[in-house]
Amino acid sequence: LLRATQVELQAAIYERERLNTQLLTLNKDLDIARCAAETAYRSKASFMATMSHELRTPLNLIIGFSTAMVEHPELYDNQLLPQTYQDDVAEIRRSSKHLLGLINDILDLAKVEAGRLELHTKPIRLDGLLHEALKTGEGLLIGRPIKLRREFEPGLALVQADEVRVRQVLLNLLSNASKFTDAGEIGVGAR
Repeated sequence: LLRATQVELQAAIYERERLNTQLLTLNKDLDIARCAAETAYRSKASFMATMSHELRTPLNLIIGFSTAMVEHPELYDNQLLPQTYQDDVAEIRRSSKHLLGLINDILDLAKVEAGRLELHTKPIRLDGLLHEALKTGEGLLIGRPIKLRREFEPGLALVQADEVRVRQVLLNLLSNASKFTDAGEIGVGAR
């Protein structure tokens, strides 16, 4: 009985050592995978920061020049562009701002993933942000059989929020609503 127990004990010790060796190997593999993931994450963050700069610079130039062409004719010997050109340049500016917003959204997501998105809260009035969102929404719906419905009263209470992020959320909601609505109404409300 003692020998049988000794054989079982040795088998258990052997199995424990085998499992410990397997655990050590798995831990080493896990460390290698973690290091690779961290390296990939740092590479992605570096790529996004570089691309952000490379994309934002020309977009800001496009926005700046298109604004100047329409709003500051004094820079061009007071020569006004024909209305059709002004409309086209205004569309270039609007589209460039939209693209810049998308780039900023992507960068914000990267900041959220990294836990580095900072919120700058202050008391804000939603009325202005909602009106601004409605104006943008109207632009998204031009020529489509969709009505944009206002569902808020003037004089909404102050809210403590990050104005940039609230604007971003409102515009994202309206953009998504316009993408997935073929006909009917989109309501924008707050209370």
